[in-house]
Amino acid sequence: MKISTRALLVVGVVFFVITLACGSATPVVVTVEVPVTITLPPPPPLPQPSDTPSPTQPAALEWQTVFEDEFDGPDLDAQLWNFGTNSANSGYKVSDGVLSIWGGDTNGGGGWVLSKLLLTPSEVWQSFEVRARSSSVDGGFWGFWGDNHEGYLMFGVGEQGLFQAWVRENRDAPVQSVTIENLDITEWHTYRIEFSASEVRFYVDQQQVATHTVGVPAGKPMHIRLDRVSWGKNETIEVDSVRIAEQVYAANSRLTPSSEVKKRVLGLEVHHCPKKDTKLAQFAAEKGWEVKELDVEPLTAAYLEREQISLLAIQNNMLAFTEEELAEIRKFVEDGGGLLLQADQQRTQDGLATFYTKDVARMFGVSIGTDVVPNSNIPVQSSHPLLKDVIIFSVDTFNDERQPVALMVNSPAVTILSGGVTKPYQPILAVAEFGKGRVVVYPLMYQDVSDVTNIRAGESWSLGDNLYFLRNALYWLQQETLP
Repeated sequence: MKISTRALLVVGVVFFVITLACGSATPVVVTVEVPVTITLPPPPPLPQPSDTPSPTQPAALEWQTVFEDEFDGPDLDAQLWNFGTNSANSGYKVSDGVLSIWGGDTNGGGGWVLSKLLLTPSEVWQSFEVRARSSSVDGGFWGFWGDNHEGYLMFGVGEQGLFQAWVRENRDAPVQSVTIENLDITEWHTYRIEFSASEVRFYVDQQQVATHTVGVPAGKPMHIRLDRVSWGKNETIEVDSVRIAEQVYAANSRLTPSSEVKKRVLGLEVHHCPKKDTKLAQFAAEKGWEVKELDVEPLTAAYLEREQISLLAIQNNMLAFTEEELAEIRKFVEDGGGLLLQADQQRTQDGLATFYTKDVARMFGVSIGTDVVPNSNIPVQSSHPLLKDVIIFSVDTFNDERQPVALMVNSPAVTILSGGVTKPYQPILAVAEFGKGRVVVYPLMYQDVSDVTNIRAGESWSLGDNLYFLRNALYWLQQETLP
């Protein structure tokens, strides 16, 4: 058994049938059947991390194992697992590196092993992987399970003995299911669930068999659960390994600090942005950046290089950039510059009008929408360096004249934070690597020029940890090591 020293969130793995295994009534199943035929060749070797984007490997990210149990001891590790049952003669054993769980003799009862660790679907992609088999095809569940049925992600045997991939947002929500055909669960297979706050992907022997984007239990802590339901016959499930991983930035990717030392110069674009952000300028200066106001037309990459601009901030721009200027901004980033964009809207007599920041953001895969994000304090669970030390991120309006808005994010950009008051939460913070440079698109938010080290000592909860974000953004865009 191996376990990392990192702080762990929680995961759930479930071998059981959604019936009376926990003494609950059989849930209503809303079936979206996508038949998938699984062939069973020898499993190919695991893919190696690369910088090339793929559906399960975003650019510059790699999977890092944070929990692993190969059941190589004489018994379950009591610090990691609990055994539970509601069936006579149910039990478990660990032998020769395999955990066996039998469901007992009570019809509709069962036995299960539940992790003490919890995993919560968040902005960070996480995965659960188990290698397992069942002694019969009439029962078994494996995946993530919330207390009191408050959300789950799992493989399991459902109605009419169909083997399915399930997602359920909470105990009152319908089950979203995809049927997986032609799979013999009495044979050994590797089952994998990859998930974020908005999407869940299911794999068998590295072949994707289902995807769910509806009903994801975002923000719901869940246990790993391995479960065997009994139908009056003392059937078993066997598990030889469980692994949990999350995506982190690869050690050899450019998302780590650059070896090139650049002069710290923040350029505030004020020709198109007459409402300059003096708070950002003051904060950057306090952190060691020279700040220059850029009131020039046209804005060119050559001009930015001549002024030694390392970071360019574009906010509240009321005047449109020309196509030539947009191309020059693009070249600035491609050549290694950092770009900080604020996404909000200006209220006019005719309604809400998005600032021309949208024309810049679109070049890097981010569309600034028109859906207003209400004032909110957003809990943060992310390993992205921009959110280091950020526990609460606050978005806000200014006198109802300026509004934070949601984003639509496409490659090469990725969402690192979603927010709002009600679901579905919408992307509000996105980043991109482009050429040799980086881009951050962030919403209208509370800012304060207080010393970042004292921000949590203040009385205003609404300030959250936004100064930590601004600090991180400066260092990340500069490609320097974060403090």
